[in-house]
Amino acid sequence: MIRLTVFVLALTLAACGKATLPEASEAERPSRIVSLDFCADQYLLKFADPEQILAVSPDAVREFSFRRAEAAGVPTVRPLAEDVILLKPDLVVRSYGGGPNAGAFFERAGIPVLQVGWASSIHGDDISSIPKITRDVAAGLGHGDRGEALVQSYQ
Repeated sequence: MIRLTVFVLALTLAACGKATLPEASEAERPSRIVSLDFCADQYLLKFADPEQILAVSPDAVREFSFRRAEAAGVPTVRPLAEDVILLKPDLVVRSYGGGPNAGAFFERAGIPVLQVGWASSIHGDDISSIPKITRDVAAGLGHGDRGEALVQSYQ
């Protein structure tokens, strides 16, 4: 049952994609992170420390969210540029939240974006595999060890 749960969680997380930020060192670890959509919420709530999380999307607490218990009590933010910028995050995590140009907009505003794309393989270490995406997202949040631990339990 535990293996099945880990497998389903890994599939859920990785179905949302690939990360584009390098691993953050402990000194550079983001401390004011906002996620803009369901997929980003799942990664953020799984890998980040609670004190790193500034806000999640409204979907994080919905009945279909796998990590809704962890999202309880966390502030939510709509994926609108004005709402996000007012929070002054030091990292935005997104898959599709905010629309197709949101990543570029936040980057131009000086806010780094951890872009989560789409997985196309459940095995291997190619750029769009579940293990690679899991490692990359966890590393971008400053917790590469947590991503590696999940990948090891998944494999």
